[in-house]
Amino acid sequence: MAVLSNEERAEITAQAQRSHECPGPLSKAQLRAVVDSMDTLWETTGAAAVNAAIPLPQRNLLSVREKYFLFQSMLDRKYKGL
Repeated sequence: MAVLSNEERAEITAQAQRSHECPGPLSKAQLRAVVDSMDTLWETTGAAAVNAAIPLPQRNLLSVREKYFLFQSMLDRKYKGL
């Protein structure tokens, strides 16, 4: 997966600002910096770390889309518990 486009990062920032989950003390520029850094981190280390954690042969049997779906499902469940 590629790093998100400038427009996609802007959409995520705007969505976060409209959400009741928006971090209150952050300015729009600060929130955007968080989105940018998290996206960059995911692409440089996060995706590879998650992929490496999947045992073989499952790692080779799952598509990238399936791996992302499973990871997102896990994050959603963890988030609901907060």
